[in-house]
Amino acid sequence: MSGSSCSPGDRWMTSTKKPLAPVIVAALLFLALAPIAVDTYNSLNQRAFLDLVLRGNPFTLALSSRVQFGAASWPLDWPYPPLTMLLILPAWGAFRLTHSEAAYQLLFKLPLFACAVATQALLLRLLAAERPRSSRMVAAQYYVVNPGIVLLTTVAGGFDVVAGLLILLAIFYARSRRWVAAALALGVAGALRLYPLALVPVLLVHQWRAGTRKPGEAGFSALAAFAPLLASCIPFLASDAAGFFRTLASQQGV
Repeated sequence: MSGSSCSPGDRWMTSTKKPLAPVIVAALLFLALAPIAVDTYNSLNQRAFLDLVLRGNPFTLALSSRVQFGAASWPLDWPYPPLTMLLILPAWGAFRLTHSEAAYQLLFKLPLFACAVATQALLLRLLAAERPRSSRMVAAQYYVVNPGIVLLTTVAGGFDVVAGLLILLAIFYARSRRWVAAALALGVAGALRLYPLALVPVLLVHQWRAGTRKPGEAGFSALAAFAPLLASCIPFLASDAAGFFRTLASQQGV
């Protein structure tokens, strides 16, 4: 019958014939907007913090530093653990060489956009295993053009996109009971943005319930979860532990 309705599965198959279309649209938006969309407050804070690396321990110097923008100034705002500096390093280096705001914005946001694309691909892979396939598969296909994701990757730039990918990767590994890999993914996420570490107890409970009840195995997972943060903090702790903790504590209102 020509007027018969399609089943949910048929609608899903029809809607995913061109899975790259949203990615292409997002990429075009990125190329058009990323170099010219500037979050002045965060961009200046990021560059000011990395400038401090040239003078010594940035976590020691941050508390007494201010950011200047025209006639305005404010205390340096850096609420991130040390590993986050690696995400900004290429853009910061390019800015110091070229003094080009467009180059900084493009290089800063490029890894964020790449993480969003990778997140969409991983979401589609996870949901493809569901039977029957649900409408969530269609929603996942448009992840990269979600306005919130466009804001974080193309307009303002936000490290939460990277943390989101790593949390999803932890879920992917946990589904296949690769507990240490899942914990390590959470650990790297936490070394970038602290709050993913709150999910470590949840992961350990799932590991326990899945039948992995040897203390040693749970210990390896816990170690993997906290090792990235600890390892990335050691150089700064060794230089000035008190200053490091004061800076982190004073900035965790975000």
